[in-house]
Amino acid sequence: MFFLLSVALGVRYLVLVLFLNAPAGNFWPTVILAGVALAIAFQLLLTGILASLISSVRKLSEDTNYRIKKLGAFDPKRDDEIK
Repeated sequence: MFFLLSVALGVRYLVLVLFLNAPAGNFWPTVILAGVALAIAFQLLLTGILASLISSVRKLSEDTNYRIKKLGAFDPKRDDEIK
């Protein structure tokens, strides 16, 4: 949503300045808002990728823990394990 907002504001600015010959100085708040929206969109994308990676690592960790317990390689009652 933020990406589409930034693209729409950027296109609006370009249309006004390039095709309608509007003074470019009047639309700086639009350019700033487009930049802020693009930065937010990029941060949300990175947060989503990071969350996906954390989820994958958690699933692999849980599966590994389950397999180790299933094989009996870890027995909390034994004291001769390497610590």
